[in-house]
Amino acid sequence: AVSLTAGQTATLRWTISNGSCASSSDEVVITNYGLPTTANAGSDISQCNTSSFTMAANVPSVGTGSWSVVSGSATIATANSPTTAVSLTAGQTATLRWTISNGTCSSADDVVITNYIQPTTPTIKSIVQSTCTVLTGTIVFVEQNNVEYSINNTDWQSSNTFNNVQPGNYTLYVRNKSNVSCITNSTDIIKINNAICAVDDNFGPINGNAGGTTQ
Repeated sequence: AVSLTAGQTATLRWTISNGSCASSSDEVVITNYGLPTTANAGSDISQCNTSSFTMAANVPSVGTGSWSVVSGSATIATANSPTTAVSLTAGQTATLRWTISNGTCSSADDVVITNYIQPTTPTIKSIVQSTCTVLTGTIVFVEQNNVEYSINNTDWQSSNTFNNVQPGNYTLYVRNKSNVSCITNSTDIIKINNAICAVDDNFGPINGNAGGTTQ
């Protein structure tokens, strides 16, 4: 048995001798690689319709780091850089691996990156105006896949239909269910108007909700 400290290399010689005869020898190199720095690929990254990602792996003090794609179709700009740029098409997810190697020893860690699709600009499918007997309106969005809907950017719902809408001006919003920071809004204002209804001879004008426009 031969002992060798981690991180060291030694050359050993094996010699065979027989009396006065010429000896025969051969050499062998043994290396005990030190353990590499433990790999840390960084936290998972989610973006909205932004194809360029900046990685945040650790810099090895022992060994050399390298990125590889475990799954998905990401493109790595500089494989040996812990902070390389990575490209990923919107709507795609990829798993990347940061591996730190030192000789025959290695340490690896994975990170998941996701580029969520930006919802398309929301539009109105239909609007039901209020009447003097039904004092609220209804706003219906054109449906999109995997989104939530809002008319105030505060209250969100999975249904594309908003009932009991009070008179006022509203903006349409949609957001990706998987990444709620991925929001698109309309530039048009949807309006539910107050209406002046029939005049009662005894009590004067009866105010209610009717008539509305989209701009």
